[in-house]
Amino acid sequence: MRSKLPLLENNVEGELIDNYSDLYAQSIYSFPNSHHKFDHEYNIEPFLANNPIYVNDKLVDYIFDDSKHSRLLQLSDLTVGILRHWMSFLEKNSESKISDILNSLSSNQETNIRKLQQVMNNSLSESQGFKIGSGSNTFENKVSDFLTYKF
Repeated sequence: MRSKLPLLENNVEGELIDNYSDLYAQSIYSFPNSHHKFDHEYNIEPFLANNPIYVNDKLVDYIFDDSKHSRLLQLSDLTVGILRHWMSFLEKNSESKISDILNSLSSNQETNIRKLQQVMNNSLSESQGFKIGSGSNTFENKVSDFLTYKF
């Protein structure tokens, strides 16, 4: 006799997740002093409008906008893409392999990676969010090694 998977009961056929609002709320709760500007998500907006988010009895500020008309949202998408590739690079390579790669960069590559490192280190005063990663000590060590790497 096969047991049922209780989390899959009463699901709508073809629908993986019906509501991503928790992802937006988590971002808002994680950075309550920030001004949040999200790309339009037409199924999320009404849910958040009907469930305002308060932190310390203060309504948290956020808006939805169309990224086609917002350079800040476009820049945010680009930044997230860069961080995704950087984190993938850290995940896929051992600490020694990362060190070997950083030691073998061309002058132009080194300049660009140093700029990324500088932006990331400067952003730590605002948020430690990108350092959190997967919770793995190995991953955390790779992040720290990258941020303190001396070119």
